[in-house]
Amino acid sequence: PEVGTLYHHCNGEWTELSDAGAVGSGQWSKPLPFVPYVWLGNEERGLAWWCESDWNWHNPDPTRALEIAHTPQGTDLIVRFIAGETTLNRPMELTFGFMATPVKPLPAGWRNWNPMFISATNLESFAASDRWLVPGMRNIGVLWNSHVGSFSYLPADPAEMARKVALLREAGWRPLVSYFAMNGTQVGTPDYLLAEEEMRRDPYRESTVETGNYGAVCQASIWADLLIWCMDRTMELTGTDGVYIDCSSPHFCRSSLHGCDHGRYPLLGARELQKRIYNLVHARRGGDGLVYSHVSESVFMTTYS
Repeated sequence: PEVGTLYHHCNGEWTELSDAGAVGSGQWSKPLPFVPYVWLGNEERGLAWWCESDWNWHNPDPTRALEIAHTPQGTDLIVRFIAGETTLNRPMELTFGFMATPVKPLPAGWRNWNPMFISATNLESFAASDRWLVPGMRNIGVLWNSHVGSFSYLPADPAEMARKVALLREAGWRPLVSYFAMNGTQVGTPDYLLAEEEMRRDPYRESTVETGNYGAVCQASIWADLLIWCMDRTMELTGTDGVYIDCSSPHFCRSSLHGCDHGRYPLLGARELQKRIYNLVHARRGGDGLVYSHVSESVFMTTYS
């Protein structure tokens, strides 16, 4: 009872299915349709349940696939794999997992980190100013898309970006990381045109940014290999110390071209991709490297751990 006071559940989108709050008292309960991640705990510790897909579940009422319930003994998570009379004509296979939190200690000196998005038009003036640098802090510079000229792809002008990196490093900004998105990439590039169908997330959509259009891709597809290659080449050509990752939640996909046939949230694919990114950055920069993971939607500890 003293631990199960808070909850967090999410499906990776900006919807009411991604929510967090305090567990109610008395006979309080919160029924939910299927979501791939539910965490229960308090300010110090907790336990997460995760599942990529509700394929093979049997629920006559899909609005109550899951339920968080307060009881006299504490807080329960009820998972209804089968809710009602069901005839099974083949073996029933289920895959789900648990993860305790916190997953690892906070890094030493984490309160002294000073991250700054740098997209100054006049970079020379910005670098010459000490207005944003904080003495004694780890002044982390994040290079926005305006320094790359593409969205989650290779830099348009590697030499010019390398010059900017050197200028900012000389001014005291380090580590310097550049922007990538885990769920989208620039359309129209040679690589995208070659493997577009296999990489696309289903349902697919495109959005417009300053550098052009970017399309929705799935982290469980060959997109993971392309992203790793782009990050590696960017670090090699421009001298950056790592990456800033945006849009990193494992979004729903039902593409049959990379294993999402039944519809799933690729938590394990996203987790494996994060591990590859971490290994890449630290292989190139050691302890000076930084993987800066950001997400606007939801926190999946399966991925961030």
